[in-house]
Amino acid sequence: MVIDVHAHYLPAELSQRLETLLDRSVAAFSHADDALDRMVAEAEAHGVGLQVLSANPIHPYHPTPARARQAAVAMNNFYASVVSARAERFAAFAALPLPHVEEALAEVARCDDELPLVGFTVGCSVLGQALNDPSFEPLWDELDRRAAVVFVHPGGVFLGTEPSLAGMDAGSLAAITIGSGAEVATAALCAADIARRRPKIRWIFANGGGVLTFLWQRISELAGRRGGEDGPALLATLRTFFYDTSMHEEPASLLLAQDAVGMERVLLGSDAPRCGTEAALRLLENSSFLTATRRGEIAERADALLAPAIARARGRLEGHSVAR
Repeated sequence: MVIDVHAHYLPAELSQRLETLLDRSVAAFSHADDALDRMVAEAEAHGVGLQVLSANPIHPYHPTPARARQAAVAMNNFYASVVSARAERFAAFAALPLPHVEEALAEVARCDDELPLVGFTVGCSVLGQALNDPSFEPLWDELDRRAAVVFVHPGGVFLGTEPSLAGMDAGSLAAITIGSGAEVATAALCAADIARRRPKIRWIFANGGGVLTFLWQRISELAGRRGGEDGPALLATLRTFFYDTSMHEEPASLLLAQDAVGMERVLLGSDAPRCGTEAALRLLENSSFLTATRRGEIAERADALLAPAIARARGRLEGHSVAR
């Protein structure tokens, strides 16, 4: 089955609830109520069997534990309801109420044991804390114990983060920094630290890993500045991760991925509804260096990766009902 691992749905109903809980505007990332229907029609027209939803780039991160927990519960209950109603077309990743580890662990157990969700999604950082911050170690230990799938997606933090960009309008800042290649690549390097001791987590990075593959050899050469790390060992760890194809605007991204991590680590990802499944499949079709067999493997690779989680999630669907 062809699976798109990178799709979004944030209707006004959920957007308004999250704005209240998180004390920030998220309306710019909301979607029309008919977005799911349009996504289904496009996916069916192009032979895509399943799309995995998340609320990214909105994450339930808040300094107050109760607010973060309430936001995560609202998000995860909503996506569980969507999956329950349309399991033949959609799966979903659960969000976590970070930086609060106790609350996050409780939500991991609830989502993985009770809700029909197939993994977890995190941002590239958490309110200024790196993913490999020592305070998060109990969370990674638990996700490793569960052999969880973790989808890493940029959080859209851009205004005011770079003084040299301060004079730019918001639209230009959003264009060059939401989904920032540096943000995603940095998260991958942090995940490499986590993965050395927790090899059972299955990591997926959005946006093809950002600039990670572009800077591949530079990263290896400079690895020694990260505490004397061995460059080849770091690259070997990064090659155990998966990277999606949601860089449709940059066709060269697949060439870079082929040279750095190999096509066997690439998954189909569209970033729907911003870019649909047609654009994702067209990127593969227009990459002349890929054989038809290789294109098919990329399109279907997430099926094998997610099959156990999908089976467990569907097993929890019988009689499942959750308040939105």
